[in-house]
Amino acid sequence: MTQQQIVNHALRALLYEVTVTPKPGLVDPVSAGPHPDMNAFMFIDSALSLEPYFKACASAGATYTDADLTGLFQQIRTVGIEAERTMFTATHGVNTHKGAVFLTGRVGDSRCLSATTARKVIGVHCPSDVNGADG
Repeated sequence: MTQQQIVNHALRALLYEVTVTPKPGLVDPVSAGPHPDMNAFMFIDSALSLEPYFKACASAGATYTDADLTGLFQQIRTVGIEAERTMFTATHGVNTHKGAVFLTGRVGDSRCLSATTARKVIGVHCPSDVNGADG
């Protein structure tokens, strides 16, 4: 899967989620539920504002080579904070996707890890999976 396909899947997931109806207690195209400050269009604007963030996460994952993923997390942390600001600008201060910024970014960056880097990570955390049961 390419980086752009991963970005597209992240955006599609956010857009599909808000368009599913009914969702009692959550925003959908028919109802704001208990969120009078939100509507489906706000969620669409928010999701689209996050595309540069998803691209940055995918790129960071694709170019990251260390088995210690702490560095990758630190690398995208700053980008994630900026993504939250962008989302809040798009929604006039309403939190529509703050949780998704964290979760989707982490999935996107880890999905883009090269096979070599992924093997290194697995080797550090699960050596028997890489080296066989006898280690």
